[in-house]
Amino acid sequence: MLAFNRWIKNLFLLIIVFYFVGCSQLTSINMYSTNEEITLGRQYSFQIEKQLQLINDPIINEYINDAEAIHHGERKMVTSLNGFEYINIGGLEFEAFTTSGGLGTMCETYEGKVDTLNYKSIRYPGHGKLMKFLISELIMKDDKETLTEILENAKPPVKEDVVYIYAVVEGWKNEKLFRNEYYKAFFPMEIEGQEWRAISWTTAASIAAVIELVDKGDLPNKGFIKQEEISFEAFKKTKSGGLYEKGDTVR
Repeated sequence: MLAFNRWIKNLFLLIIVFYFVGCSQLTSINMYSTNEEITLGRQYSFQIEKQLQLINDPIINEYINDAEAIHHGERKMVTSLNGFEYINIGGLEFEAFTTSGGLGTMCETYEGKVDTLNYKSIRYPGHGKLMKFLISELIMKDDKETLTEILENAKPPVKEDVVYIYAVVEGWKNEKLFRNEYYKAFFPMEIEGQEWRAISWTTAASIAAVIELVDKGDLPNKGFIKQEEISFEAFKKTKSGGLYEKGDTVR
């Protein structure tokens, strides 16, 4: 298994190569050598970057692009930086609002099966209102490069960051209304002698864990895998997924 400190450096390339290899095996015939697959992966990576006009900070895209959600059992597109709610995690107050991404294929899978499904970003109170003013009122959404530059100069990345995960499920079971909550806070961590920011290791570890499951045969090595098809228990048993068990509710 590759050392953890190599995952992030090759993360984007791994995703492209993994996707391409999976597609090439749909007919059960792999016509490409490893070197050819890597070369093709790099070519696809370049094409995607060029077509999507990626910017340095993907969070900007999350704030600007519309988000997919399920409302009253139907899939809908909703505007980001809306649907504000206030939550308490370990005695700390936060706000949450809609942003794009996060749900993947879950809206397609659960349409008509659940009444409400949405993905929101968690921030400290006041953040969303200020970002909405900057992006919408000052019309900075039409100039992503300038917006990214402003935010990078005003608020550079911090070393001691924290990532919060908060999931809530409500529903009826045996004619009774139940509510389950899952929440954890993840902080910077030393992995194999190297210090990683929380946002870095949580992002990389999730993908690395899935690759481990594929490598062990717990997930198919071809075709498309939905995130909702991955067992959370199996995910946590991998070397990379096990890192999430070290999260604290508060620090």
